[in-house]
Formats: sequence, structure tokens, C-alpha cells
Amino acid sequence: MKYSRHHPSENYKQHIAYYQSMHTQGYSRNINGQDQFTSAQDSFPGDALGKFLQPIQQIIEVTGAKSVLDYGSGKGQKYHQNNIEINGEHFQDIQNYWKIDSIKLYEPALQQYNALPADKVDGVISTDVLEHIPEEDIPWVIEEMFEVSKNFVFASIACFDALAILPNGKNAHCTVKHPQWWAGIFQFICNHYPNHKYLLALIGPNINPLGKITNQLVWENNLNTP
Repeated sequence: MKYSRHHPSENYKQHIAYYQSMHTQGYSRNINGQDQFTSAQDSFPGDALGKFLQPIQQIIEVTGAKSVLDYGSGKGQKYHQNNIEINGEHFQDIQNYWKIDSIKLYEPALQQYNALPADKVDGVISTDVLEHIPEEDIPWVIEEMFEVSKNFVFASIACFDALAILPNGKNAHCTVKHPQWWAGIFQFICNHYPNHKYLLALIGPNINPLGKITNQLVWENNLNTP
């Protein structure tokens, strides 16, 4: 690979700096042609996770995972919510619902979460993250997700522009690709990890069904994300 964790692109470094600023100073969103400001407190709280609690629980159950890393967690506020309700059932928190022993957070734009765990986890999850990564850095980032996990990778990926605007005036989704593009990259990288499973939630309007991809499941829907 041209780029890596120890040698990311300059574009990647700049984007991390953008998100550090947006976490602490807030950012603009373009909604129906009108700019609306999102405060620092409400910037990237990790809300996208809530849409995928059930499919993540399913892959945790299938693989027998007991530890999870949220890769690109944002502020990870969902993990601090208590008494959550899913399908009419109440759970103490997300960890209790998933029936796992530990959840670790990694968010490169926040100092308290900007270090990867020293030890591997059973599964890595990533919601509303990869489309924010510059295209040239996508391969090493996905490779890293597989490398730090033992059993599975779950990723939700938006295949459309974001509402959020970067400090440079560009759209926050800097890598908007067709689902087949994302599926191909995951398939290629997973070939090096034959004991892993992965589950993709490919999100966007008018996406054609992909079905199964060689022992892996691609799941898509038309959910809208910020």
C-alpha cells in the first residue's frame, strides 16, 4: 500500500485536523440550501450507531464475540445511555444488549480516544466513518480494522453526500462511491483474513440489491444519516 497508519496521506492528516476543530468548535450543515450551525456539544456524538444495534448484535452472536472496538466512534454518547429499549425489551445499556464483556472506543479526532487498543478485540464496528476518509487512505484503514480484530468487521457506509460541511467548504463525505466499489475492497482485503466475517450496511437511495458475496453478507437500506 502507498499509505499506512505510520504514513497516511497529507489529505488524511488535514481531515483529522478538520474533525478536531469541528468537535471543539462545531460546524455547518447545509439543509435544503440553508446553512445551519451544529454546536461543539452536538458534533459527531455517534448517533449513527443506534440504527445498527440489531445487526451488530446478530454478528456478535454468530461469531461468539465478547469484545468490540468502535472504530471512529465520535463522542460515543450512545454507550453512556442507560435503560435502552429495543423491540419492546429494556436493557441496561448497549453492552448489556450485546452480551459482551467490553467495548473500546477509537476516535482519532478526540484526544481521549485517539489510541488504538494494545490488544486485539473480537470485533470491530464502524458506523458513518469510511465515507469521511480520503479515498487514497481507504485501503489501509479497512486493513487496520481487520488487523485489530479476531473475528469480524461491521461497517455502515453512506453512498451519498453529507449534510455536514468541512471547514474548507467541501462536503464531509469525501469518498462517495457505489456499493459495488465498497464491496470489492472489503472482499479483496477479507481474502487475507479467511477466518473473519464482515457485514456491510450500504446506505443510499435507489441502491440495487447486491445479495451475498462469498460467505459474506452485504446488507443495504435507504436510511438517511446526517
